[in-house]
Amino acid sequence: MKYLSHNSSSRLLIQLLCIFSLCAISLFLNTHTNANTGDIVILEQENTDNIELAPDTLGNSKLYFGENLNNFIEWRADKDAFLFSNNINFGGNQVLNFRMENLASAPDCNANNSGRMYHNTTDLYSYICNASEWKILDNDEKSAATALPYLYNVQPNFLQYNKTINLEITGTGLVSITTFELSGGATMNSFTIINSEKAIINITTGNTDSKVQITGKNQGLQWTGNSLNFTIGASLSLDDTLKNFEKSTDEITDWIPSLYPLSLDAGATANYIYDGGDNTYNKGNYIGTDSKLRINYTNKQIIAGEEIFGTNGKYFTMMKNNIFILNATVGDGFHNFFTSGNLGADGNGSVDTFELEYNGYTIYIKRVYGAGSTPSVNHIFILDSKAITENTEHIYSSNTDSDYQELTNIENLATIDNNKFYYLAFALKNGGYINNDDMRNVIEFFIDKILYSTS
Repeated sequence: MKYLSHNSSSRLLIQLLCIFSLCAISLFLNTHTNANTGDIVILEQENTDNIELAPDTLGNSKLYFGENLNNFIEWRADKDAFLFSNNINFGGNQVLNFRMENLASAPDCNANNSGRMYHNTTDLYSYICNASEWKILDNDEKSAATALPYLYNVQPNFLQYNKTINLEITGTGLVSITTFELSGGATMNSFTIINSEKAIINITTGNTDSKVQITGKNQGLQWTGNSLNFTIGASLSLDDTLKNFEKSTDEITDWIPSLYPLSLDAGATANYIYDGGDNTYNKGNYIGTDSKLRINYTNKQIIAGEEIFGTNGKYFTMMKNNIFILNATVGDGFHNFFTSGNLGADGNGSVDTFELEYNGYTIYIKRVYGAGSTPSVNHIFILDSKAITENTEHIYSSNTDSDYQELTNIENLATIDNNKFYYLAFALKNGGYINNDDMRNVIEFFIDKILYSTS
């Protein structure tokens, strides 16, 4: 072996430490250099590889190999680790006392990282990258059960065409590497894991009727969680709305302060409320359209025909948990909807109105309140915003003795997919006033739970 050196003669002990403490190789070489000078020593084998040694006195140091010195082992003092510039071949030998790389979250998994492994210190699973996603390595039954996400509920579960909206998912076993898949009919734009029991998924619906399956899985697992369904359509059927109202009105009442126990004292199939209790009405809550001035209540029966709500129109009314509701499907010939009659406020108290939009709907509110012990009366009209035009008018009486409120020029409602009209009425004890925030909560709950739910 030849040697090339500088300065005076001395003996240099060179010790190469291989990674993972696999080996230690000591080379004893006669050189002509002073180790304290910091000179570079180049050792050359006959016409083969070169080794360049840099003294590790100030931090990072490299051992270079190869005829062109283009491979190296580098000691990285700043990372307290060795860095290899090329593959390591262990020749079939074991890697002893080995620990996988520990990380709190998943690094990027792409083609460059294919085959990379790490241990997640957050969920305590180990993973390998398959060039596109991290696959879990803990492949036993106990790990599978622990990693399995289970989905309880999705809200809303009914969505109209061409809507971009957030779905709230509740369940268990949701972790940082949980992902979701849709079966079709909607596009998933993004999702966020809030905690182990809640996630938010932003989706855009298509323009055809479909039932979409949403599945949760912990990324890379072969064990997939259960599935939930949501429906995409023009609008709920009257049957669905009726069922939802039957089921959910007790929850709506949680949002209404001091709800009065309103009574259909003229009968569940009459066309007005005589008193309602404590002089709430003086023969009021008549409901009508431009083709029929006084419509009979139906006591949960869906009534078709008579063209009260236009061609092929149908409707139902009901009273549940002290809330009166009308839901109608409208057709050609429907233009206006109104309430009329007299209230028990008898000119005392005040009248105000409020309008808002939520989730594609426009809502008109009238409140008659503040007439002493006489219960206040609150009306809500709800319809799809696409039916509203510049000619649409919300008309009402400012006299607290009058139950009059009307929405005119809404014939466009018959021409859109969501051709439904909704009317709600309720009373509050002692002339109580429901403020805008509380009213908004009632309406948002009604739309989310009744108009956007099929179960």
